[in-house]
Amino acid sequence: MKLYKKAAYIGIFLSLAIVLSYVELILGFNALMPVYGMKLGLYNIVILVAMFTLDFSSAFTIIVLRSIIMSLLFGSVTSFAFSILGGVMAFIAMTVLIKSKLFGRYISVIGVSIAGASFFNFGQITASVILTGQLSMFYYLPVLLIGSVFTGAIIGMTSKIILNYYK
Repeated sequence: MKLYKKAAYIGIFLSLAIVLSYVELILGFNALMPVYGMKLGLYNIVILVAMFTLDFSSAFTIIVLRSIIMSLLFGSVTSFAFSILGGVMAFIAMTVLIKSKLFGRYISVIGVSIAGASFFNFGQITASVILTGQLSMFYYLPVLLIGSVFTGAIIGMTSKIILNYYK
């Protein structure tokens, strides 16, 4: 793919990721979640689709730029730390799974999404431990990981539907 075309796609995907993040923010989906701090993570649909339709570096670029832009517009340095560490951890986990020999045979897009959601939460808890110095924050991780299965499955199923239309 030519550089200008790739840049245009990254811009479109980034815009979608920001809009979905903003929609999730203003509609208050967090209030519907059974656990404090849990989000559906609608923008992860864009990340998953980008990983399969563009490339890994483009998806990583979208993660970093979305974290920066959303933190500048609606957050703080702290929210940036949570977002970027969670996003990078999720990206690493999803990339490893997609590139593994297990993908397609034993692991689907839904499994990749669940792993991404789980590692995103792990990254956020890690950020909270770094910022507060309280290792006890990790006690909250099992609760978030249970939620990750559900939110990751919803995002994975949605991404799979979109990817089926793409083919």
